[in-house]
Amino acid sequence: MNLQEQINRIQEIMDKDVLNRKKEVFQNLVNNSIENLKNTCETMNDEENDEEHVFFDACDFIDSSVDVRVTDIRTLNGVLNLLVVIKYKNYRYMDEDPFVYELQNELQSNLGTKIKIEVEDSINTFPSDQRNW
Repeated sequence: MNLQEQINRIQEIMDKDVLNRKKEVFQNLVNNSIENLKNTCETMNDEENDEEHVFFDACDFIDSSVDVRVTDIRTLNGVLNLLVVIKYKNYRYMDEDPFVYELQNELQSNLGTKIKIEVEDSINTFPSDQRNW
């Protein structure tokens, strides 16, 4: 292996390491945002908390043991794009769009920058033979 190949290999390893660190940071941000949304869902009907609202469908989705994993981070046209896999557990199919919308807004308000969440896959982990379609 010549010097240029070694440099390219080191650069590739460093790029992967940077991406892994970015994914870890954004994973933590996503987890914290979900926790914030969950808290908002739990306190939405309190008289003291009239200003914060989350779609009820998003709250139902959060209550379904939702787990979001960041799989990739890209910047397209100046917008940060998070590619995610969503897992939830419910006896019926659930539309993830209201949840994704709320999560995207929560991340944008926390970071102060435009973010787009792209769902790579949405997986219902409830046993398929027991689902109510």
